[in-house]
Amino acid sequence: MTALPEQTLLIEKLVGNGYGLGRLADGKVALVRHVLPGERVLVRTRQGKKNFIYADLLEVLEPSPQRIEPPCPVYGRCGGCDFQHTAPASQLLLKCAALAETLQRSGLADQETITRILLPPLTSPEVFGYRQRIRLHVDNQGRLGFHGFHSHKVMPISTCPLAAPEINGVLGRFHSLPLPGRFLDHTIAMELLLDQGGNHVVALVHFSRRPRPADLAQARELLATTAGLGRLFFIVAGHGLFNQHGRQAAGDDLTLSFSLPPAVTNTRELTLTWEAGGFCQVNLPQNENMISTLLNWAGISGNDQVLDLFCGMGNFSLPLCLVAGRVLGLDGQGSAIRSARRNARLAGRHNCQFEKIPVPAGVQKLVDRQDRFPLIIMDPPRQGAALIIPLLAALRPRQLIVISCDPATLARDLSSLAGHGFRVQRILPVDMFPQTHHLESISLLQPG
Repeated sequence: MTALPEQTLLIEKLVGNGYGLGRLADGKVALVRHVLPGERVLVRTRQGKKNFIYADLLEVLEPSPQRIEPPCPVYGRCGGCDFQHTAPASQLLLKCAALAETLQRSGLADQETITRILLPPLTSPEVFGYRQRIRLHVDNQGRLGFHGFHSHKVMPISTCPLAAPEINGVLGRFHSLPLPGRFLDHTIAMELLLDQGGNHVVALVHFSRRPRPADLAQARELLATTAGLGRLFFIVAGHGLFNQHGRQAAGDDLTLSFSLPPAVTNTRELTLTWEAGGFCQVNLPQNENMISTLLNWAGISGNDQVLDLFCGMGNFSLPLCLVAGRVLGLDGQGSAIRSARRNARLAGRHNCQFEKIPVPAGVQKLVDRQDRFPLIIMDPPRQGAALIIPLLAALRPRQLIVISCDPATLARDLSSLAGHGFRVQRILPVDMFPQTHHLESISLLQPG
């Protein structure tokens, strides 16, 4: 579509994915990034849809009082953050308002009911330096950085204000080292992960082919000369992971860990592990707050059975098994189940079992066996849990707790659950990703 002339917009509100909504001279809705409600801005339209059009911000003509100077020098060019132009407290208010509107538009409930069930948000302990992992890409000049917004162009960086200081230390040293070109020539992407338990950073290098002797020698040189870098692995699609000696890496070699203090579990310290390349929440202090909330909401006794769907490495299962009679976790990913079983062994818990099975198939098996679970926890991926929602009522839960990382998917799933006999009691917004439009949430539902 040919770009239209520049136009002035009044931003009415923020909607999904952090876009500001305004109206063009012909009344058509325009969506633009990096704006705030009440601002008058100059934009250039670029892409038309049936009911709206995307526009690029050219200038803020009348800024909001909530606008601040973004602290990151590449903000707006990097595709990661999109809320640094306003303070964290303002970010959270905007995200919660967008969540409330999304829930209302889904037909879940009227505005008055949503206002009642939507709790004040859980703020993040840290608004910068909270990420325990980042994923970088490599451009054709061998430079590490993030992709631009909706682009494969790499924005080179030497530091990221969202990353943990330990990760930034390693990243900065990577840029100062005279790396031989061949190493990064075959690197597609690089993940840097903070292993809190080991007090070092792990590099996961996505390689386009199996590493050769020269690649391995360069990896060993990096490990020897980069303070804070404890381990490096090559990951090659279809071939697995290799360490700096070219040996296949597996099991304990790949394990990272963190500990939950007694104040979180209400009993004792608990160590949780996961494998490099697997999933772990990026904001560990806020993860502790989520676990505390879940334990407070659970309302279970030592005789109750708990079902944890999409359990991952047992992030919720293990704290719950300290107070429940039995916890069963289901997940379809092998590395997640390996980690969950390892975590149960480390904790000495025999009342926590994990099964590797596609979650819809696992739930159907439980229904067929006429199993009952007073509490069901569900933490589905971004696409939600549409396939299992019709089955949940047959398991006769007293409570259902839903963790979600996407407001649109949450609204759809909660509306579906309401249609299958569940009533939403409360929704807690969780600021897991400050400086971005993303918003986590925890919802409590009961039958009836």
